[in-house]
Amino acid sequence: MTARDLGELEVALQARWDDDTAAVYADALIARGDPRGELIAIDLHIARHGKTDELVRRRKAQVAAWLGENAWCDDGFGCTRNVASELKDITQRIQRAPYLRSVVIYDHHASLDALLQALASVPLPWLRRLTLHKNKRKPISPAALEVLAAVAPHLDELALDGDRICEAPPLPGVRTLRLTGCRALIGAAAMPQVTELDVELWRDPRFTERGERGLRQLAAAMKLERFPSLARLDLARNEYPYSVQAPDDYSCFPLLRALAATGALARIPWLRTPALRGDADHAIALELLAQHPGLELHIARTYDYAPPASAAHPRLHIPARRPWPSQREVPVRSDLLVSPIDLGDSSIGLFRCIAALEEQFDAMLPAAQDAWRALWRFLDGLEWAADDGDEIEMPFDAATLLTALDALDDELGSCERFAEALRQLQLPAGATVGIRRYWTG
Repeated sequence: MTARDLGELEVALQARWDDDTAAVYADALIARGDPRGELIAIDLHIARHGKTDELVRRRKAQVAAWLGENAWCDDGFGCTRNVASELKDITQRIQRAPYLRSVVIYDHHASLDALLQALASVPLPWLRRLTLHKNKRKPISPAALEVLAAVAPHLDELALDGDRICEAPPLPGVRTLRLTGCRALIGAAAMPQVTELDVELWRDPRFTERGERGLRQLAAAMKLERFPSLARLDLARNEYPYSVQAPDDYSCFPLLRALAATGALARIPWLRTPALRGDADHAIALELLAQHPGLELHIARTYDYAPPASAAHPRLHIPARRPWPSQREVPVRSDLLVSPIDLGDSSIGLFRCIAALEEQFDAMLPAAQDAWRALWRFLDGLEWAADDGDEIEMPFDAATLLTALDALDDELGSCERFAEALRQLQLPAGATVGIRRYWTG
């Protein structure tokens, strides 16, 4: 394959990812002696068939050959979860691996302006997703975003977490915008390029305020009028988490009714919501569908409640029940420990696992899905403590646990760490490990 042919493959993959094209690209890199080729081929194989110990070892060797010992990356295009907060850190990463498809940046030790300028110091034609977490007060300057847009022409998804991060429109090519809260964007300038909006609002005090006033204010604060081309509105992240006081009172559906009152839903054909929690939620869903004949309403997940079959609606899409409980039924600090694995103060966080499962379960291989189903059935019978107060530890098949953990990418990487530790034990077939619940607080 000529250099021109290779360049054409890269241009095609940068514009639109396709596994078959990626496989041809990997073969071309292998023929040239580029270690990224085998790394991409390994990742494609894992995605289709799952992990094995041999693949994990080969993958580590290829990463070391490409980036050096003790390097870390998620795939053959660099760190898809490239988290950095210091200028030196992010500069070194992109210089060693500029094939980034997704980047996550925190402003703990430097301003987002400086971090974005460091990120934009090399061309980033592969970059498609950018997540910015801001704790400091100073917003990003338009100039920093313009520089990034110039070197990342295919960046089409932006996630913002924090207050007053930037003015709208932040990047001209962004089609998918994910917001945590209503205050990430400064001003109310229109963003006609955005066609999909994902908003998390449950942390806003108005979400749980009794009465309609707070919900009307929250609906107005979303400023959906700034997105005239909006085709998809995703509110599925508003599954209110564990609450001792009122675990079932804080449904997202009353907010949807307030949102409909603003007229915003009249022009949106696709809406995704959290689970239906009872007859009241179901009644609001049917009410919205009656008011908006062009609306397709997708329920993100199903737990214990299922509406009666007699009340089905052709534009109400309800998925099969999930094998795990909702986050609101699991304490945030409820984790698992696995014996004989000892990773210090590290544990497997059930709350974070559920969040990751919601996003990743449907794309998992059948064997991994079956492993997670088996684990949750096991956990249904695992109590916190015996009657005498002693911890309860029960045996669970080690191979099944490894299959489950290998398949899940949780926020803090605890599944990956425990999977690696379990793999290093080299337990024989049929071996079990001990699992017990752990309260981290």
